[in-house]
Amino acid sequence: MIDDANKNELIEQYVQGKLSGNVLAEFKNKLAADAAFRNDVALEQAIVRNLKAAGRNAMRLQFENYHQEISQESYRYAPTQAEPSWADKIKEFINDKLAWLNAKPYWAMAAATIILIITSTLIFFNTQTSSAEIYTAYYTPYPIETFRSAPNENALATEAAVAYNAGDYQHSISLYKQLLATAADEQALFYLGNAYLSAGLTQQAISTYETYLQQYQEFAPEAKWYLGLSYIKAGQDSKAKAIFKELAANPENEYSDKAQEILKKYKFKEAAE
Repeated sequence: MIDDANKNELIEQYVQGKLSGNVLAEFKNKLAADAAFRNDVALEQAIVRNLKAAGRNAMRLQFENYHQEISQESYRYAPTQAEPSWADKIKEFINDKLAWLNAKPYWAMAAATIILIITSTLIFFNTQTSSAEIYTAYYTPYPIETFRSAPNENALATEAAVAYNAGDYQHSISLYKQLLATAADEQALFYLGNAYLSAGLTQQAISTYETYLQQYQEFAPEAKWYLGLSYIKAGQDSKAKAIFKELAANPENEYSDKAQEILKKYKFKEAAE
């Protein structure tokens, strides 16, 4: 059944050609009978057209500058040995102390046992942080600036930002989608991802951030940060780990330290997704 809870996701899947069977049949019936629903679908189709056009332009520029990137590659990457984790350092400390205490009297062995219990507990709490705890601890809605006296052409963007900052994320999503339906807009696309994530629409946020990073760069560190948190929330650990490693490796972006903290605190699952 198509309702407000799944409508946006189904529209995106329809535009991408991913619906089939009974779901597709129900979707087409609603499309024929519901004018407002047809408008929502047309809006999504317009957004996709504009994004594809922007993507083609970006690919053309990338192709034209490709030879410059090749000529600038004047070194070979040599990975350095990773810094031992906090838990590894603690384990090494324990092993050293146990080796020393092994030949000591029983009171010393008892002390070693206490040390082992305490440090094992610390290691457990340091490495077993859940995905929900990580997301809750590190996620804060991205602040969107609003203009004090916006010109007419920015009125829709301003209204969308005001709705977002007021916590009316669904209304903000609707306005940003209207904005993107008229033209490709880098800022609006990034903000749409933020609105999706703040509204709890994680899969839509992931799709939007991924599309943004394929085409734009201005908010790349921010988009990667929120995409990484989205991946964790969605249980896509291998993708989250790759994103946070990329952020952690670049100390010039503001999310480097936080990414390093997450890589140390969260035990990423390596199972196939």
